[in-house]
Order: sequence, then structure tokens, then C-alpha cells
Amino acid sequence: MKHLKILGLALVAAAALMAFLGAGTASATKLCEDKACTVDYAKGTKIVSTLSGSAILETTGGTVLDTCTGGEVNGKTSETEGEPLSGSISALTWSGCSKTTDTTATGELKIKATSGGNGEVEGVGSSVTVSGIFGTSCVYGTGTGTKLGELQGGTPATLAISALVPRTVANALCPAETRWTASYTVTSPTSLFVG
Repeated sequence: MKHLKILGLALVAAAALMAFLGAGTASATKLCEDKACTVDYAKGTKIVSTLSGSAILETTGGTVLDTCTGGEVNGKTSETEGEPLSGSISALTWSGCSKTTDTTATGELKIKATSGGNGEVEGVGSSVTVSGIFGTSCVYGTGTGTKLGELQGGTPATLAISALVPRTVANALCPAETRWTASYTVTSPTSLFVG
């Protein structure tokens, strides 16, 4: 009986140790100043990114629907780390567009670390209306979650967008989904990596 109690206590201690080690090896996504992630950015860090080149909205068949030559994606982190790390979008702007393009809901971004200081980016709750596509207004958005592309760490970092964005308001004249391609240079902070 004494041996059973000792064996039972040993099993409980081993289970507790495994749980502790398992919890210690799990890591959440965070934004850092350096690639080694020795300096973390805190909750509320403001991120400003400016369009480089053009943002293109096209059909899955390659017909260009809208092209913009200017714009920004700005926001701030909602937490220091998370899995995924989330942040609210404060501005999603468009300028120099071939069609009237307006953001009607900014939504949020979620980032999940991949490798090499980079992270996968998902959009949630954003909505954009593009007027003049086939003579009508089309509304596209990220809904409950749309994979947008990658945050490529660097000095400066780059938000590389290549996404199929679904139509969110029924309109038979509008394509059911469009491809959004764009590259945004992160201007603040000047050095940004995903860890």
C-alpha cells in the first residue's frame, strides 16, 4: 500500500512537471524592435504604413476593377502578445484611385508568427465600397476572417497584401470575390519584426 501511495505521488509530480514544461514552451506572437526579439513593443504601440506603388483590385480572371496610387493602413496593438496578436485599424485610406473607394469599417488585423521575423496577417471586420464597377457600387470586406498576406519584418518592415476578398453585400453585378494586391511600407516604428 505504501508503495502505491509513493507511485501515485510520483505520477502526480511527473504530470505537474510535464504541464509546467509544456506551458513554458508555448509562445505567443509579439512585435519586436529586433529580429532576435530581445526588445518587445508594448500594448498600444502605434503602427503606420504607407502604400508603396499601387493597390490593385481585380477579378480572379485578371480584369482590373480599381487601382489606387496612395493610401495608408494604420492601427495599434491591443495587447503585448497573443496567439494571434491582434490590433485595431485606426485608418484604412485610399487616394489616387481609378474608382471612388471608401472604407466603411476599419476592423482589425491579427498576426501569427511564422519564421524569420515574419508573420501571417488576417483581416477581420473591414469593409470597403468601390463605386463604378460595372455601373454599380460593390462592397468587399474581411468578414469574420480573411487571410491578407504577410508582415515581413525589417528596417523598415513591409505589409505584403495578396488576398482574395469576398463580396459582403449581395449584388449580382459585382464579382463574388476580388484579388487585392498591395505593398505597404511600415514607417513607424522604423524597425519591426514578428516574434
